[in-house]
Amino acid sequence: MSDQRSDKMIIRASGFGAAMTARQSIENAKKVLLDLEAISPWGRPFEVSGCTKETGDMPIAADLSDFEEVVMRALQSFNDVRYYNRGDPDNADLTPNSFSPYGFCETFSNAPSSIVYKNSIAVTINSAYVRDMASLSNAIYLIEVPLYQRGQFNEAWAHRDILYRLFDYFIDSCAPSRAIVYAQSQGNRISKRNNSYMLGWLNYTMDPKVGEMFTATGKAVPYHGGVLLKLGDDVSVLSDPKIDAELVEIGEMLWSAGVRA
Repeated sequence: MSDQRSDKMIIRASGFGAAMTARQSIENAKKVLLDLEAISPWGRPFEVSGCTKETGDMPIAADLSDFEEVVMRALQSFNDVRYYNRGDPDNADLTPNSFSPYGFCETFSNAPSSIVYKNSIAVTINSAYVRDMASLSNAIYLIEVPLYQRGQFNEAWAHRDILYRLFDYFIDSCAPSRAIVYAQSQGNRISKRNNSYMLGWLNYTMDPKVGEMFTATGKAVPYHGGVLLKLGDDVSVLSDPKIDAELVEIGEMLWSAGVRA
């Protein structure tokens, strides 16, 4: 059995949104973080990490007065990226108006306000990227919550009402192709194939084929324009071996139908 102290609950929404410029991605990240303050235990002060040693764990002022400046530094990739600057095609440097062939990824942490680093929440906001000058709807929002079990430091994040607010927020504000609440350890236990379809406690899809198969389980309902498969009443299912077996069965059904991650 996995050590619950090292497990993480993950809230993920993916497959949505047009590509953003660096400036737009920063503005969007700020809006999302402020929205999270209103609907969850997320709060200030927090920090942002970039892709280089020099841009790791950079604090942001509690009043967010330096938010744009600090996050812009975090966006500089360690790769030799040629950015696309509309209206200035010969300029491949990162500017506020740049689009990226990899998308812009910002990872925020509330480590400064959580006292102990291992207790901190990570919020990753990954905007869609540009390929051959065309925008792809493939953004990902991810919240990673360690120590979420009853009696642990972040148990408030596992409260049913808070999780539904977060889940619904991402669905309603992003219109993702899928959203899920799952446990890292449970995902590792049930993933028998590298490309298996990730499943968890709450499973939302806009894909008609996946929705049809969710409905066939008898445990799915129409939800916010898509289909929601819910296994159990709360996050206790994330550590329930009986649910593991059920997830494996549903995963095998999806695999047999040609559905991949």
